[in-house]
This record gives sequence, C-alpha cells and structure tokens, in this order.
Amino acid sequence: MKKGELATDRYQLGWQVTGAIACEWLDRWTAGAKASDWEKVRQAREALATARDWPILLWMDRHGGGYPASIWDWAADRRGSSGRGPNTARNYNPELGCRYKVGGERYPLP
Repeated sequence: MKKGELATDRYQLGWQVTGAIACEWLDRWTAGAKASDWEKVRQAREALATARDWPILLWMDRHGGGYPASIWDWAADRRGSSGRGPNTARNYNPELGCRYKVGGERYPLP
C-alpha cells in the first residue's frame, strides 16, 4: 500500500499491522547483531518466534493469503542467522513491505 491509502478490509489491515511489527523486530535483530548486542538479538528472536501464534496471521492464512508465510519464513530463517549474512534488512524490507530506516525515521522503499 502506498502512503495515504487506507486498509479497506481485515486482510489489508492485518498486513499493515503485522508487517510493521515484524519489520521492527527484524530491524532490531539486525541492529543487535551488527552491534554484538546479543540481548537485543535474543529479544527479537523470542518475539518473532511467537509469530506462528499471532491470531491475525492465522486468520489471514486461512483466508488464502500468502503474506503470513512470508513473516513465518523470515522468522524461521532468522533463528539460525547472525544477522550479517543474506538475511539483512536489504532483503526482508522489500518482501515484507518494510520501510528503510534512516536516522530513526522510516522512509518508503524507492
């Protein structure tokens, strides 16, 4: 969705909300790994591990959308990741619809 567009159904709202949450935790994971802050990595890992139980993702999955699988796949991939290899923000941002962070602010992907 583009800036200014409103969610018109439950699936779109779920996509916006869960995407923002997953992106933030993935960003924290990446930042923690980069800074060798393993407590931050642990917190992000534990938060993302709960994604399989998020009610809205379960509902979205039952209603034929593929977006929940993307979040679940990234969460599973990150469990074995240092945050420095192929699972970096450059890769998950476009797939999950994240925005790049610059100086603490989020900007849309080009």
